[in-house]
Amino acid sequence: MQKGLPPLPLSAKVVAAVCLAYGGSFTALSLMSLLTRQISIDFLAVASLIAGVGLLRHSRASLVVLIWGRRLMLAATLCIAAVMLFRPGLISLRLGTTTFSGAADPAFAAEVLLGFGLVFGLIHWVLTRPKVGLAFPSKSDRSM
Repeated sequence: MQKGLPPLPLSAKVVAAVCLAYGGSFTALSLMSLLTRQISIDFLAVASLIAGVGLLRHSRASLVVLIWGRRLMLAATLCIAAVMLFRPGLISLRLGTTTFSGAADPAFAAEVLLGFGLVFGLIHWVLTRPKVGLAFPSKSDRSM
């Protein structure tokens, strides 16, 4: 922690831990995919790993990246939900080894998309709270 900064709230530490867990596990899977001679790099996982470390180091850039990343993920979730609602056979979602489309099981598709939307919305809410923002100084705050 840098001198003069308030400690990182527990909720932000939890978000950083989730970013590190997600980023670490999926980055490892990307590296293991190279053993099968396939290139499958999850850039979101790598960015999440870097941003999680930055969040713990009080990096304002990491905070901004995570906030905007969650906004984009929330918008993408809403777009996917709209397409699945109006064109159910157009999109198939794959979770692990299971692939399903909105046409085959619309209730399950709605539950999955609602879950993703809630997670992204909750992370966005945590990171945009004023108490969290105080732990990340801007450049003008550092010069004082």
